[in-house]
Amino acid sequence: MVDTVIKEADKNNDGVIDYTEFVPMLLSLLGNDQKSNELDLEEIAAMSPEIVAASTESLKSYFMCVFAIADENQDGVLSKSEVKELLTACGYDLDAAAVSRLVDEADTNDDGVLQYEEFVPMILKMLGKIE
Repeated sequence: MVDTVIKEADKNNDGVIDYTEFVPMLLSLLGNDQKSNELDLEEIAAMSPEIVAASTESLKSYFMCVFAIADENQDGVLSKSEVKELLTACGYDLDAAAVSRLVDEADTNDDGVLQYEEFVPMILKMLGKIE
């Protein structure tokens, strides 16, 4: 599935998914309706059966790429502002408080940012792949 998605997203066939190709692809995968400021994980999981049906390993590989793109300053972690920007690019209109709650819940080592190991479970939870 990931290979198919990447092939379809690479509009100029250069073998690279740039930002202008990535955002529409992610919006398509996650659904492009603007979401309210209330975070409803069940609604997020229900809106994208193709992603939910993918294997967890395929998703983890895909989300490694998503993480790298979202990590704008390349420091190896996602700040709350980077998470907010990623979710906004995906069509989720979450206010700062909702993003803060989401990151705080996922931030298992309480350092205020998300490492990749914290980011993937958060996304999988949003997609209904784990409890």
